[in-house]
Parts: sequence; C-alpha cells; structure tokens
Amino acid sequence: MLVDIYRDQTHEKYLIVKCSKDITKITAADAEFLKDLKHWRRIDTDFENLPTGLHTNEVLIAIEGRGYYAARRKVTIREIEILD
Repeated sequence: MLVDIYRDQTHEKYLIVKCSKDITKITAADAEFLKDLKHWRRIDTDFENLPTGLHTNEVLIAIEGRGYYAARRKVTIREIEILD
C-alpha cells in the first residue's frame, strides 16, 4: 500500500495516510495535532519500512478502518550507573 508520511520537525508527531489523501479533510484530527506537520515521504509498505517504533500491521489496520494513523512519539531518557 502506498502511504504518505507526515511528521513535525521534532519527530514527535506522525500522521500516515493513503497516498495523496488531503489531510485537511480528516475530520477526527484536531487542528493542534495537524499544526507543524510536513510531508516527509511516500513509501510502499510492501517494500519499505515505516519509521522505527511504528508497527506496520497496526498502522495498516488503522488506515483501512479510519483512513489515517496518527501517533505521538514519547521518548524517555534515564540515567544509569556504570560500575567500574
């Protein structure tokens, strides 16, 4: 399936839609989420991988059901102790 991937500059927000779908027509998406999203790239999910951390099956099921997949990436950094 050909999909378009949109993301913000910080790579925190991702929106994935079927190829050439107008994201402004997604009624469930709130304006705040769509703010700052830019088209990043188009991929064929049969041959290329989605960005790291996104599960292809979950994304494709959402796209088939709703027409889009929207997600926020949350990164946690923890300090560790290294023993000599």
